[in-house]
Amino acid sequence: MEPLLIFLEIAPIIYPLYLIPAAIGTVPALVLLKRRRGKALPTDWLVLIIPVVVWLAAMALGGRAKSLSNLIEAMYLGGCASLLAVPRYAFSGRRWSERVLSTAFLTAVCVAGLLLWALVPALPE
Repeated sequence: MEPLLIFLEIAPIIYPLYLIPAAIGTVPALVLLKRRRGKALPTDWLVLIIPVVVWLAAMALGGRAKSLSNLIEAMYLGGCASLLAVPRYAFSGRRWSERVLSTAFLTAVCVAGLLLWALVPALPE
């Protein structure tokens, strides 16, 4: 099957699996960030969309045969986003600029998605 079709077919199933754990930790951290320490940049909110797209693109275009059991990786990626939101909030207002922290946050979650894709083998169904 063509990679784009695979991507479009599984994206509506995968996105909630990613969004629920990602939103549990990321949204409260970003709301607190906006209230107490400064502002949450649009790049911060993109962490709810872009990492799962990067991971899905790697799944569709990577050429490695993975099973439906590997869909659990989306939940792990959402957990990574939640965990990485903590240092984003903790270091805000310190010596680094908000733009640098926000970009590092988004980049770190995208790299975590690529690492999950690369390091997790095909799981048995």
